[in-house]
Amino acid sequence: MCSTASSPVTPIEQTRGASVLSNPSITPDVRVVIEALQRFVGQPGVMAALRRAQSDAAAQLERAPALRSTFVSLDPASLGAMAPAAATSIRVAVSRAGVDTAVERHPNSTQVLLVLEGPVETHVETDGKWRIDRYGEGDAQTVENLWHLVPPGVWHKSNAPGPGDCTVVAFHSAAKVRDDYR
Repeated sequence: MCSTASSPVTPIEQTRGASVLSNPSITPDVRVVIEALQRFVGQPGVMAALRRAQSDAAAQLERAPALRSTFVSLDPASLGAMAPAAATSIRVAVSRAGVDTAVERHPNSTQVLLVLEGPVETHVETDGKWRIDRYGEGDAQTVENLWHLVPPGVWHKSNAPGPGDCTVVAFHSAAKVRDDYR
């Protein structure tokens, strides 16, 4: 089953007062979750399904130039491999290069992001301040360069700062993710 969501185009802007870091979201506890997700993504057919969803989302952006981002939802059970608890629902999101995406949070779900095409800047609000975590740059295949974690209820947005669009796979711990926007 696939579903889509999208948002209109606005110019990219840096979140006020943000500090830029490489990717501090990867802690030892998070690394265990990511290792399980990496094994899942490495199963036959899973990455192929993620790439097909990426292609579908990119086609949606191409057909609708006013959109700044869109995503395709995938049912983990349909991918032919046992998904870990961190992947109760999956969204493959494509964000247009050089535009600002909506600020969102998921009060009922941890979100673990895997970059398929980057670079990506995820703006995260913690303790009333914004920080920008950068990942998906170059060829580095490290956990810190491929993955990012957003805890439940944390305001965030992910933008494509490079010359091309970016694609992330959002693995959610909740089957029915609640999306709040501001």
